[in-house]
Amino acid sequence: PISQGIALFIESDSEPFKYIIKWGDGESTSGSLDPKQQKTLDHIWQSAGDYTISVDIENTKDKQQRNFVFPVKIVK
Repeated sequence: PISQGIALFIESDSEPFKYIIKWGDGESTSGSLDPKQQKTLDHIWQSAGDYTISVDIENTKDKQQRNFVFPVKIVK
């Protein structure tokens, strides 16, 4: 197994938001983040390879949504 992390943060004047991280291997992590809070999440892939991580966020006040997608290469 191979581990990699991702950091999430929210600007101090923003509203809280919910997040879902899709790690590209069928696994996902979800939760919420409040203003001025930072969270680092780790994930373990079972094998090396090319994956696409998708981060979906939603503002809990007005329900605005954003999606961020980025490729990662996991090597042994």
